[in-house]
Amino acid sequence: MDSRIPAMACNFLDYSLFTQPGEKLLLEVEPGCEELSWGPKTGVYAWGAQPLFELVDPSLCGAQLLGAVREQMDLEWGWRPARVKEMGVRRA
Repeated sequence: MDSRIPAMACNFLDYSLFTQPGEKLLLEVEPGCEELSWGPKTGVYAWGAQPLFELVDPSLCGAQLLGAVREQMDLEWGWRPARVKEMGVRRA
């Protein structure tokens, strides 16, 4: 792992997000960026918060958008925020 990742994660979690103990934090990660997720994951635990991860593949999202209809997108954008709210997490 790049030695700069833990410092970047610390700055991201403390100064950018103001992560608090007990807080749940959803981190969306793209394929190829998994190494970058280890720093924030470790940092979230160190802050006493709970990390939750979702692996998002941009090529699948792009394929979905190419054939999507309005109803499908309305459903998508309706359930995503509801899911995050139900989980009690803050997206990062």
